[in-house]
Amino acid sequence: CLQSWKMASSSRAQVFVEGPFSSKIVALDPSTGLADLKDAIARETGIPAEIQRITCGGKALSQSTLMGELDNSTVVVALRVLGGGGDGGSIPGRMDLVKTAKTHTWWMKEATREDPSFQMSAPWTMCSLTNEKLAQPVYADQMGHLYNKEALLKYIVGDEKKAHFTHIKAMRDAVEVKITVSKAKSEPGDHPLGWVCPVTGKPVNGKRRFYVVWGCGCLVSKEAVNQLGSKNCPRCTRELDPELKELVMMTPPVDEMKAQYQQMKTRNAVLKERRKAAKRLKKANKAKAKADPETKSAMAPP
Repeated sequence: CLQSWKMASSSRAQVFVEGPFSSKIVALDPSTGLADLKDAIARETGIPAEIQRITCGGKALSQSTLMGELDNSTVVVALRVLGGGGDGGSIPGRMDLVKTAKTHTWWMKEATREDPSFQMSAPWTMCSLTNEKLAQPVYADQMGHLYNKEALLKYIVGDEKKAHFTHIKAMRDAVEVKITVSKAKSEPGDHPLGWVCPVTGKPVNGKRRFYVVWGCGCLVSKEAVNQLGSKNCPRCTRELDPELKELVMMTPPVDEMKAQYQQMKTRNAVLKERRKAAKRLKKANKAKAKADPETKSAMAPP
């Protein structure tokens, strides 16, 4: 996992982080160490540095590891058990995991060691910016993160910017998610808020892949897309724009984040060019109307 590297003061090491939260990208100075990486993760997730166990390629990282060695690598964060149990550790409780009451464990009575259910469900239940409970209206970005609207607005207008959210500069960089909520009685394995696929009825619990359709914001499962095809939105039947590749994978695994990031850049470039073309057309129409009085009168409202 560790890569050879050459120190460059002008560049920053980019590390892909996976764990019991939405997948993240952390950018740090290549000369910083493991402690700095843990601090960065703690700031973004609320998980204290002292209970983070970070591995790369299945091997635990040493304190002497520099971020330059991890550039473009994927690391995995697990919750390190605290001492006190007969096996050399104990299950961390709520207050062991976080420093504030508003956390990613809001719906769990207790967290188990690297609990698979927690690992899969957490990105679907908490705001990626604040770790607070998601409440509609919920917004999604092109990297598959979910946000509460208020938190997203505060981030956009605020001065503090987080490394892996630099792609969000305005509300147009996110879309309001149209969520289908089941009225059926909740069962084990269901989403804590009752979210389901509108086509298959399957719960949004991290076990299945889901997309947000970028043009309309509909949340649909991959199964629904496979059943109904990708030419129209499975929920609202709107025709999809093939140039934009509107199906945005939600909470993608780390090994797919790089491809999703490139897809986001391509989509944004297309949208930017369309906005420019629309402005040029509007400007040309105004100039034409100004030069031709008859055209101007024809364009005027009755």
